Amino acid sequence: MTLAYRQDELERIDELIKRNDIRFIRLQFSDIVGVSKQITIPVEHWDDAVTHGVWFDGSSVEGFARIAESDMYLQPDLSTFVVIPWEMDLSTARVICDAHTPDGSPFEGDPRYVLKRQLERAARIGLDYQVGPELEFFLFQPHANGDLLPLQPHDYAGYFDISTDLAHSVRRQMVDALQAMGIDVEASHHEVANGQSEIDFKYGPALVTADNANTMRTTLKAVAQKNGLHCTFMPKPVTGVSGSGMHVHQSLWDKRTGDTAMYDAEGEYGLSDLAMHFIAGQLAHAKAITPIIAPLVNSYKRLVAGYEAPVYISWGRTNRSALIRIPRITAGRYKSTRCELRCPDPSCNPYLAFAVNAQTGELTVFNPSQIDFERQQSYTLTISVFDGVFTVQQTITILIDNTDDNGPSDITLSNAVLSESAIPNTVVGLLTTTDVDLESYTYELVAGTGDTNNGKFAIIGNKLVTGQTQVFNYDYEKSLTVRIRTTDEDGDTFEKAFVITITENVEVQLSIPTAFTPNGDQVNDTWEIDRLNSYPNCVVKVYDADGREVFRNDGYTAHWDGTYRGKELPFGTYYYVITLNGINDGIYKGSVMIIR
Repeated sequence: MTLAYRQDELERIDELIKRNDIRFIRLQFSDIVGVSKQITIPVEHWDDAVTHGVWFDGSSVEGFARIAESDMYLQPDLSTFVVIPWEMDLSTARVICDAHTPDGSPFEGDPRYVLKRQLERAARIGLDYQVGPELEFFLFQPHANGDLLPLQPHDYAGYFDISTDLAHSVRRQMVDALQAMGIDVEASHHEVANGQSEIDFKYGPALVTADNANTMRTTLKAVAQKNGLHCTFMPKPVTGVSGSGMHVHQSLWDKRTGDTAMYDAEGEYGLSDLAMHFIAGQLAHAKAITPIIAPLVNSYKRLVAGYEAPVYISWGRTNRSALIRIPRITAGRYKSTRCELRCPDPSCNPYLAFAVNAQTGELTVFNPSQIDFERQQSYTLTISVFDGVFTVQQTITILIDNTDDNGPSDITLSNAVLSESAIPNTVVGLLTTTDVDLESYTYELVAGTGDTNNGKFAIIGNKLVTGQTQVFNYDYEKSLTVRIRTTDEDGDTFEKAFVITITENVEVQLSIPTAFTPNGDQVNDTWEIDRLNSYPNCVVKVYDADGREVFRNDGYTAHWDGTYRGKELPFGTYYYVITLNGINDGIYKGSVMIIR
């Protein structure tokens, strides 16, 4: 068994490991109840982990497998690799993993795979499910002897209160840690109850958001512990005060158009028919999904009247006791149209919670290959809904779009400039196809007008690359032409000729400053690299000490002013990687200091 990863991803991770002197890597996954599990390996075994996986005993993990089915292995998802900011002294990184069975198949009981499976079902009908959870939590102060009971809140502030006590300081540390982990925090504030807070991060795709929710719970507990506090996501730890919820803002997006599928200016509350059906599905299945999204006995101590918790299977705009609320939308921001499910609490498994929320009320096509406009242009269905007492039937007609007969209409090449120093198998650019249909495509070099230099190149997947034995010389050839054909799944084709411009390999000695002073005095306010504009295809990247990319510029069209996302970065040392026109033209690495 050998696992496959993109080479650029592996190189990115290796660079992070070297830059941060990583010594240990935590392989993280979730059990069925949402508790994060981990296996820690020394960095020396990382290459083996990404090549062959890391084996573990699945029968010892809650909800996974019986003893006879215990052998499983973890496959890292490299997109989740981050340096753990609160363990810099131990130089530790974290990567989220998927569980697999010995034959290489995804483990059906892995909560992350359960969510992936539901998102794939949504994708097959052209929808993308996005969520934004609001996690509330309590911070308690242990007693002098270390006991937590009786519980004592670490502060006595209220909703949105401004304070200068430990509550404010700890939340700020939590936000810093989350952002260092790659989570885009939008807001933090004190909640209603003493010792209760909320931190909200950016709305996004369900899988990424579920990963972030699990990461957030682990991070907040670690930061609290470093401050001598205990962080809990128990829904109702204290009787007689507000509990902690995880309100989930949900929306469906059209994968074809990239626009929201929730909005209709003429619909009630601005909701589309699809949005109304989605809400109806969740209301119809509320009793079934509640044990997943409110999984503890303690969860139902929160779901009582008087604390703005949902107690009715209903929907509306202003009543926060309803199961589903429709937030008001700022004029002109229709893409923010969404529905808020108020029943979940932060003790649930976010992978399973988002999976059941995405699935309810979904009408799918059993066999998409049988849908053919030429054979049948519409289907009439009768759908019944039963609530245990009453049955309601609705007849609907589904119209079939004639979209699968369109062939490709254009080919684009992401880059058509090549340095004369390019070696064999150098990637010139990426090929993409313009087509009304969303299909997969193959590419090939073909004979015809513009095929003069086809022999100097090859196509691997959707990449145009230089040939195995070719040498390029600006003095003899300043441009080359190739002809490329794209073919869709139905066999329809489109051909186009491209001109590849050859650039001269001019030796330029870069002058890279080691420090700058962005203080607004018009002197040395930006980090300017002399002569770098001689490389029009260069890429400049700057990282902070935690490995976070704080500046990037393709083609060197702008100088770095010492900010990240419009905010000033603190003084200190930052690390750059400068890649010139091609891999043979050189890579410059070093450090630059911000002095304020």
